[in-house]
Amino acid sequence: MKKIKFVLIALLLCVMTAFAVGCAKQEDDFTTRERPDPEFEEGVVMTTEFAEYDKNLEKITVTITNNSDIVFVFNGQDFSLQKDTGESWRYLSVSGSINASAQIVRPGESGSCTVYVSEHIKTPVSAGTYRLLLGEGKKVSAEFTVK
Repeated sequence: MKKIKFVLIALLLCVMTAFAVGCAKQEDDFTTRERPDPEFEEGVVMTTEFAEYDKNLEKITVTITNNSDIVFVFNGQDFSLQKDTGESWRYLSVSGSINASAQIVRPGESGSCTVYVSEHIKTPVSAGTYRLLLGEGKKVSAEFTVK
């Protein structure tokens, strides 16, 4: 009888812990590494496929339009993701190695790529306004909302 009570109490504690963890407020995984503010490439515009994404943020397809007179170079998997905290843009931690080849968008042209966010960012993320950054050297960015 004592073993049954012990097992029931242990199961009850496990269920309560799982419930508490599942109901906890989602915390973003911000990097603690200091980074300078990004410098943006003038005349190069990036847009996301959707204005709003779900919190699991699996992938984001972007289109980059080059209205400048320079060749814009980027790696679609070498990205940064920032969240607007109301006071500043904060970088989320990126994990894992990112290996992909560089892509080029020539002046007057557009190009698209899919960024596999969930492979490198801890998800789910909390609701808010986010900014995806791409580019080698100077960057382009596109803002979107997570509900």
